[in-house]
Amino acid sequence: MKKIYLLCCVFLPLLASGQQGDDKQDFFQKLSDANIGLRKSYAGSSSQEQKPANFFFNRDVKNNSNFFTADLGLKISERDVFQNTSFNDKVSLVLFPKLEYHRNSDEENKKDAFSAGVNMEFFPVPYKTPVTDGWEIAPWIQGSVDIKNDKVNDLSTMNYSSYLSIFSSKAFLPGGKARAKDGSLVFRYFAYSGYELYSEFEEVKGESSYWSSRIFMELWPIPAKTKEYIQLTFEYNYRKSLKDSLYRSGNLNWATIGLNIYPTGKANIGLGLEYSKGADPTNSFLDTERLLFGLNVKI
Repeated sequence: MKKIYLLCCVFLPLLASGQQGDDKQDFFQKLSDANIGLRKSYAGSSSQEQKPANFFFNRDVKNNSNFFTADLGLKISERDVFQNTSFNDKVSLVLFPKLEYHRNSDEENKKDAFSAGVNMEFFPVPYKTPVTDGWEIAPWIQGSVDIKNDKVNDLSTMNYSSYLSIFSSKAFLPGGKARAKDGSLVFRYFAYSGYELYSEFEEVKGESSYWSSRIFMELWPIPAKTKEYIQLTFEYNYRKSLKDSLYRSGNLNWATIGLNIYPTGKANIGLGLEYSKGADPTNSFLDTERLLFGLNVKI
């Protein structure tokens, strides 16, 4: 398995550099047009968040060891339930199945988790855009149902979540894009608050539930109309414990800061540096702190 990981880390950059720019962009665009997406994770987040999947191969100098991490969320398809109805311009209910794999071979923070599920994004009213009428600030409801298998902790769970947010196309409001004079994206953020439930697959079930509040921000400090070179990301999630017979960890904090560099100006393949600290939601809320560098891929 380690050989496969290393091959991915070597092969993907070679593939990217070996293709012509237009051909490479066409390849990723075709996947995007087919409603296929690849992100770091879709758990508790919108499909619009630009969090690249990552493959990080790092060295632990203190313990004289190498370790590999991977965080991948694959959106398989996407369907608006109301697309072919007479009121599709007023209501939108998008469903998309997803698969996720999260791996860390570091002995102190080992994880090996796979999950499968469905995400939902519901707009009960239309939101206003420069070319359509609607609400200036629209309510936005999201939810997900997932089956997760954590091999390291020998734990299988059903995970349920439901979040309320607001969405706007106006700059500096949640979801709105702040743009430079040339029209390129400079800043955007999303904010969510809602309920999460994690239930164990056992005769005597352990359950943990939380009221979860989360914010995600992205900043593109070098505006360029047709190029995307540097992306800064920030994510913070606070979970207020409501019931905790499964993880027994009380209230939880999780924060990440990322620097993503795309040398070609196309934000599909690049290099990433990420710092994270707190209760890792991809690793049964294990308390961790790490600084990682590696390859980013985004569709």
